[in-house]
Amino acid sequence: MKFIGAFQITLILALLPAWLIAGGRDRALFLSNGKRLDIYDTQELPKSVIGLTPVLAKVCGDGSENLCINWKLGVKDPSMESSIQPVVNAALKLWRMEYDAGEEGIQAAAPFKFTYEGVLESNELPYETLGEEVALDSFGNEILNGDFIVSMDPPEEILDYFQENPKDYVFSKQYLVPQLSLETADISWAGIFVNPAFLPEPYGSCQNTPICIRMSGSGNLSLKAILVSEIGRKFLGLSASTLSKSLLYPIQNPKISKSYIEPQAEDVMWLDEIYGLTNYNIASSWIEGEIKSGLDASGWTGATVFAIPEAEIENFSISSDAALAVSTAITDENGKFRIRLPPGQYVLIAESLNSDSFPISSFDEVTQVFGRNTVFQEDFYDGAGRESNIEPAQYSPRSIFYSALVASLADKKTTGVEFYTNEPEAEKAYLAKGSSNELLSNFEFGDLSENLRASLALDMAWSLGSSAGCSLMVQDGTSEIIFIFVLLGCLVVCRMFLVRWDLRVK
Repeated sequence: MKFIGAFQITLILALLPAWLIAGGRDRALFLSNGKRLDIYDTQELPKSVIGLTPVLAKVCGDGSENLCINWKLGVKDPSMESSIQPVVNAALKLWRMEYDAGEEGIQAAAPFKFTYEGVLESNELPYETLGEEVALDSFGNEILNGDFIVSMDPPEEILDYFQENPKDYVFSKQYLVPQLSLETADISWAGIFVNPAFLPEPYGSCQNTPICIRMSGSGNLSLKAILVSEIGRKFLGLSASTLSKSLLYPIQNPKISKSYIEPQAEDVMWLDEIYGLTNYNIASSWIEGEIKSGLDASGWTGATVFAIPEAEIENFSISSDAALAVSTAITDENGKFRIRLPPGQYVLIAESLNSDSFPISSFDEVTQVFGRNTVFQEDFYDGAGRESNIEPAQYSPRSIFYSALVASLADKKTTGVEFYTNEPEAEKAYLAKGSSNELLSNFEFGDLSENLRASLALDMAWSLGSSAGCSLMVQDGTSEIIFIFVLLGCLVVCRMFLVRWDLRVK
């Protein structure tokens, strides 16, 4: 996608709603007059673009406050209805919070009513027509109307997309009605279309996964897991998550088991934030901050923040497993983020979205269009006077021990978290001023448990950066051995040189 210039980008960013901080809300791009921006076809961005939050707003009309979705199933062979429809139902039930919560699970009630209306008679998209033309709404957007769709038999225009993007196993489409004064967009219709190239014939089980997506040479994916994520994002307007356990994690991987799927605390908190849940009384609060470029302190769009609870610090230092996080957030068009967490103390980690782990195309339109096409090294938030852009150490999960603990306090917001991406070549040093509720680390090597020290077999040494920041040098002993051999080699060579010199002198 091409941009006209720096001034235009600045103007566009200024027009985007400031309150739409990324996290649990998806955001779609529109022109300021309400016309939907097609980010796939746009070559040059117009000067007035706004980000609106899609929200399901179809009230059932049965006297309840429930929001209704009537949906139909698309299959080539009607006999496949009996195997696919239960999978879709199971995915929908998860968003109503209907699942086996167990003794320690989270159980709450979501205000949704999903009604199955049978198999589609045609696989064509349900455009409203005016004569032979597709009808347009008052904003100039093509109108799609009728039941929501989950289809294994995409129409021709969606098949064209899959031909151009053969690695994509699902594509979703929405008709959104902008509410410009509210800075939202009503989800009037949505369709989820599975790439038929990945479906086994006939639909059935593969590798003990009920109804799967067949991945060439790399295993299989759970159809239920794919549908759960797409339903949350396209039917309900929730944002993609970078937490691999989340229902909203957009990147399906055969190596990540999805045989048992349940909502995580992050999913439930965001659902409660946007739609409100009954029987949900878990205390939580916000931690807010921003990620800034270490080169010029500008906001970094297209990055994610993980919150690792204090109790998991040692586990993370061994495994570097981001799934230990309780919740995550994504930066907005100004580099700002907010993350909702239960009360407690957390270590915060920042990572680029535009990487092998998180292709930026998996996230919302604001992130796709404005996200940076560069990456930065993963970074722990070190706290006031320590977090900087010129930390000399390479990233290591063990450096979590030097990170600041940031507190989430019940009903009290924590603000002022500042990440600076590490830039060794930066001409200017930037130091974080610190957040409103944080505790700096007083870590010493002796604080490591014997088990951790033995399992890692590490020699660790601290050094402070010359100008700012901190470093934790992690060594496994190999470098010292190599150094000793190199030193011995140098001594031998020097000795031989001295002997020859002595002989020449004589």
